[in-house]
Amino acid sequence: CNKCDVCLSIDKGTQIGVTYLSVAQKSGVDDIRELVQQARLSVPVKRQVIIIDEIHNLKQGKGFEALLIPLEEKTMPALFIFCTTEIEKVPETILSRVQSRKFSLVPNEQMFDYLQRIKKREELEISDEALQDAIRLGRGSVRDTLTALEGIGESGESSASYGDKIINGFSNYSASEILSALSEAANSGVSLRDLGEQTFEDFRNLLLFASKVEAELIGNLPIENPTEVVKKLYGIKGITVILEEVGNALTQIIIGGDQRICLEIGLVKALSKLNRIKSASLR
Repeated sequence: CNKCDVCLSIDKGTQIGVTYLSVAQKSGVDDIRELVQQARLSVPVKRQVIIIDEIHNLKQGKGFEALLIPLEEKTMPALFIFCTTEIEKVPETILSRVQSRKFSLVPNEQMFDYLQRIKKREELEISDEALQDAIRLGRGSVRDTLTALEGIGESGESSASYGDKIINGFSNYSASEILSALSEAANSGVSLRDLGEQTFEDFRNLLLFASKVEAELIGNLPIENPTEVVKKLYGIKGITVILEEVGNALTQIIIGGDQRICLEIGLVKALSKLNRIKSASLR
């Protein structure tokens, strides 16, 4: 409830019997063993609660092995709660010993109402359009949405706004507009990987729109005139070409390539292929 004394104490980290550990900061086997020993200590509560966040960051091997026996002990006077956004990195030996609860993403309408309450409470001078940008960047995650909102509030720009400029650049068949948007984003400190992922999602949404998919399955469309843009890009064929090249660029970034160079090459190649589609249609 975040109102009673117990909940407030948990939030402050002062509640007896509730321990929180972030594996992003402490990922060694000794840290886990120390936590297990603490869980076995007698405390004035019926059952301790041990929360281990970012469990996927735990060192493979002995780090996870230190949890196997405690999870199987029927006399263990503690409840272990593991939190992760990358469950595929957690070994099956751990997953088979726990119950899994998956939290759904927050719908856009609900997220917008939440951001409006924050805007009012914190007296933020930020437009509804900027709130929508933050929602697009957050992709249903409250934490990521708030991080995006904070970045937009500080800089006045977001990768979503630069993504819109890239879409307009493709609509105008202008390499200069596309690369200028990329350059502006880089100079403003926007993560170019985030921009690439945002661009990929934007064109994915346009592809679904062009495929006449139901609106609730598409997500936020990046522009106000999607029908006109889809027509200029020659529909599914042109959008697919862009998605392929942006996807290839993101793959190169993930394996360690320079973010700016990879995106520049990918976007220019996409525009080049789009121009060929345009030329072929005019013959």
